[in-house]
Amino acid sequence: MKYNQATPSFHQWRDPKQVWGLNFGSKEDAAVFASFMMQALEALNAPAAAAPAGPSAEELEHQRSNSFLFQFWSAFVPCDSQYKDAVRQTLEQIDVIHRMCDKYPETFMFAMSSQDIMEAFGQNKTACLIGVEGGHSIDSSLGTLRTMYQLGVRYLTLTHSCNTPWADNWRVDTGSEPSEHNGLSHFGKVSV
Repeated sequence: MKYNQATPSFHQWRDPKQVWGLNFGSKEDAAVFASFMMQALEALNAPAAAAPAGPSAEELEHQRSNSFLFQFWSAFVPCDSQYKDAVRQTLEQIDVIHRMCDKYPETFMFAMSSQDIMEAFGQNKTACLIGVEGGHSIDSSLGTLRTMYQLGVRYLTLTHSCNTPWADNWRVDTGSEPSEHNGLSHFGKVSV
């Protein structure tokens, strides 16, 4: 797993098949999160006996004092996975987010509702929610979208940087790519 800070407030983690990315409201929030994420990645990649204990007491106190109420984890897969294995890759990322919450229950609590967020806040934990970046991750299947919702996904961006069979991406608006659907196809409108 490799980590890079693409911008002061956008961080990415990559393995050979997947990319995870998160946007933050400030550089400070991004730096605190990066510290927690690196520890989580180390723990997930380390042999069981050598796994670190998790965030330090100072890091946990910093997180609590800054009132991180909730966080959306972004499950992103590259556009070149469309028509191939985008659904599988996205499900694997959702699984990693669930495993991280299970690995650090003293810090993170998986949340699927506003009530869950408030419960996590009451326990001084960060509520973790999931968003999927890019409609190509559902492979034009409402059944896949419903399944991802049952797994905790609470938002889906229609596109990322590639058109899907049902929606034009942002590059169409810049004129750098042609429109295929005049925005949304009939399926795209039904999906929304």
